[in-house]
Amino acid sequence: MKTHEITPDELSHMDMLDALGIYQTLEAPSMREMHGEFAGHVCKQSFPLFTLASHVALTNPVLGWWLGKAFRPTSDTLGRGYNAFRHVFGVTQRFPMQVALAPSRLDGRPAYHLVYRAYHSLLGDLHVVDELRRVREGLYLGLGTAGKPWSSLRRFPALFVLSGPVADYRGDIGRERASFELTDELFTLASTQGGRAGTSSQPEPTAAPH
Repeated sequence: MKTHEITPDELSHMDMLDALGIYQTLEAPSMREMHGEFAGHVCKQSFPLFTLASHVALTNPVLGWWLGKAFRPTSDTLGRGYNAFRHVFGVTQRFPMQVALAPSRLDGRPAYHLVYRAYHSLLGDLHVVDELRRVREGLYLGLGTAGKPWSSLRRFPALFVLSGPVADYRGDIGRERASFELTDELFTLASTQGGRAGTSSQPEPTAAPH
């Protein structure tokens, strides 16, 4: 299937290995391209239980119903963002993140990263990092992992799809972590094969100013 013909629904129901194969052929979007609120689509995961868990986590009466993610650039290589949920009282912004262009932990090529550790939240506590690449204009395939950069948990990504933008960016949220260092969260898989130390020759992302 040609990527310019894939719909968000087809992409979200694709087997994980097929989706990851497509992901490795894609390019990273520019920071300026990712500006606004993008509709989110929950994907089929590697195991049925993981798929069920994703739906329960993102569609429940406590957090609300996940609508997607939103971003704004702060420079050519950095940005900010949040997740949008619909609750009984309207749309709520949760789980802020810092955004950076950096090498993918899957194959070392450029990807658009969402780093939650930059701000205080549950996803930040879990060291969640997402990354995105463009399938075609207005459609993006993402994969997310949790755990510290050297953790084996990072070898089990969860997939998601974004389309849009469908709305304007609503504004920045979140309280920054004083000890946060962007490069601590972005080791590639190649750099963590042997343990914690990052020895990869891949270029490092541009660090956020303090």
